[in-house]
Amino acid sequence: MKVQIPPRSLAGLLIATAVSCLACGQRDASEGVTLAPAATSQVATWTSYRDEESRFSVSYPAAWTRATERLTPILADPREILSIGTSDLPPGGESCAQFPVNALNAVGATDALLTLQESGHPNLAGFPPLPDDLERLEPDTRFWGAGCLQNPNRLITWWIRFRERDRAFYGLVAIGNSATEETRAQVFQALASFQVEE
Repeated sequence: MKVQIPPRSLAGLLIATAVSCLACGQRDASEGVTLAPAATSQVATWTSYRDEESRFSVSYPAAWTRATERLTPILADPREILSIGTSDLPPGGESCAQFPVNALNAVGATDALLTLQESGHPNLAGFPPLPDDLERLEPDTRFWGAGCLQNPNRLITWWIRFRERDRAFYGLVAIGNSATEETRAQVFQALASFQVEE
């Protein structure tokens, strides 16, 4: 499967990769786009996913997991449309229906999770375009879902409102507090690749 690097590519990641690696990624029509992570000999292969029902596409590291069921099963609006991560993605939770509580509790010290929800009746004025430089976003120091979690202090979180075309979304990014810069860059690159269709 051929995957294109998203238009909102993370400039910092590309610069760091170009400076620190001798041979940067190569394109393989059958396997997708490969990027050579800085300071390692491993190669991260990316894959793409297109959701025909919700009319969007996204790219993410092929080694990551994409949830095949909603992690917030009783949440009606906003509606969860995508969840991907490096760890297990168990659905549900005993509290806070608006958050994937069990999946957030499963995020380990070096893991990452991205979940997207779409608002059914948005006021688009409250949803700015997704920033071009996502890695410059400051994490939430007071994540309002922290009380739902077993140990919120081990996570770094971002709650991001944004719009694409005439649609409004909430993005929740959570990474373990020992996650590498590469993992952090990858989760934001995945978010930057998100595109909605007409």
